[in-house]
Amino acid sequence: LPAFRELRPMIASSWEAAFDDPDWAFEIKWDGYRALVFIGPDGTELRSRSGRNMTAAYPLLADLRRATLAQEVVLDGEIAVLDEQGRAVFQDLQSGRGPVTFVAFDVLYIDGEWLHDRPWDERRRRLEAVLSPEGPPRVILPEYVEGTGRALFGAIATRGGEGIVAKRRTSAYQAGRRSPDWRKVKVRHE
Repeated sequence: LPAFRELRPMIASSWEAAFDDPDWAFEIKWDGYRALVFIGPDGTELRSRSGRNMTAAYPLLADLRRATLAQEVVLDGEIAVLDEQGRAVFQDLQSGRGPVTFVAFDVLYIDGEWLHDRPWDERRRRLEAVLSPEGPPRVILPEYVEGTGRALFGAIATRGGEGIVAKRRTSAYQAGRRSPDWRKVKVRHE
């Protein structure tokens, strides 16, 4: 827990345009509050990007022990309010309307083992294995596509989404750093 409290999330670099590359995975960019989550036997603690404790602000996320198949887990993700189509609605999150969901897109620690130096592909497999089927709807695992960022970006733009995040599949997790191994491509409405 002390190491978790010092941890800061890896930050994506801005990128001009979507691209295709088999060495990259592409996910939806969620419109919410970035958070690191520690889940342990005594409960759950949520920390903001700057390290502020946000647990009391989100009582629905204050006990996520049934969401994982481990005793202790550190997740990286986004706190969001989702509409009927599964899109994040930032205005609802800001105003406190609607139930909150934690979108878990990375895992950094499982039961005594730090995973930040492992490649994204391995961390993703471990994330899929550690999330419990009982977790939803408060914790969800977002889908991703390999290699085809342009098609995903086009689909997201058509549906009014915020954009995509590209992640180099061999990249380690660089806590507290902005890295070109994660690239965010935002939809620009003109």
